[in-house]
Amino acid sequence: MENHFITEVEKHDYVKSSIKHYPKFDRGHFFPNPHEDLAWAEGRLQNGRPFLIEYWLYPYTSLLTIFMSTLDLEYSSEQELKDMLIEEGLIEFDDDNYHNFCSDGINLTAKKCQDASNNEMWALTLIVGDEDGTYVQDKIPLKRYLFPDKNMDPYLYTKKRTDIESAEYFIALCEEQSEQETGSMYQWYFINNTSAPIEIMLEVSGGALRISKSRSTINDLLNNPAIQKSIVRYENIPAQGYVRLYWRYFDWEFDWPISLHLFLKTAGVEKHVNFYMEKYFIARKEIDCIPALNKFGYVCLPPVYG
Repeated sequence: MENHFITEVEKHDYVKSSIKHYPKFDRGHFFPNPHEDLAWAEGRLQNGRPFLIEYWLYPYTSLLTIFMSTLDLEYSSEQELKDMLIEEGLIEFDDDNYHNFCSDGINLTAKKCQDASNNEMWALTLIVGDEDGTYVQDKIPLKRYLFPDKNMDPYLYTKKRTDIESAEYFIALCEEQSEQETGSMYQWYFINNTSAPIEIMLEVSGGALRISKSRSTINDLLNNPAIQKSIVRYENIPAQGYVRLYWRYFDWEFDWPISLHLFLKTAGVEKHVNFYMEKYFIARKEIDCIPALNKFGYVCLPPVYG
């Protein structure tokens, strides 16, 4: 008589062989930002699909981005991807609280991207919380990023004052006041303090960098459809000149730290410049026409009235 019973070892081997191979997200040479990146975790779904979770900060908002292969999920909707996260026990959504304080939606944005090995991946971004409340709970223990000691890695932690005469690029703030308004507006400017014009410069959000390839070039960023709406393009910034930054305009003093990522090409060379802004860094010194450095090394332009 044929034996229809299988051993536990045979059952394990059968289940293992039936799991499809899904590529693992390749982060490449990723360097976390000590001012934005908090924690991360890796794991696998029940069908063996590997995922990477990154917990990071944006002004006033904390977010989770989950990376996983699009294989067999190429045509999934955002709602279907959200349902999958819930069914897998990865995320618990508080939709009632989210809809009380946020606009309509499902608190999940899905974008396709390429990892460092050219595998197509989903980048699923969720709002964890903001000043109004918390909207999701992750069920995976996260590991905090470990950064070098400040005495060992001055590049990450330096706040040395920089003289305008020696700085190649810096950010200036212009306080703009109106006779009809009692408050002030603070417009940001990028200053090219070199003798070479900048052919092209991209202002890229931290979220867009997260779903782009590590060590991306300007062409990589411009040709990535998943982040095109998160990029502002500037061209032909003259030597010893400046450009007004479109996204940076605030009508009150900053009460959060913020990073500014700029990719520029000058004299045929590409550079990635990152500015980190401390809290409450607006300079109060009144000047006539030359930008003045504040104590953290950033600058403020004279007020503009009218």
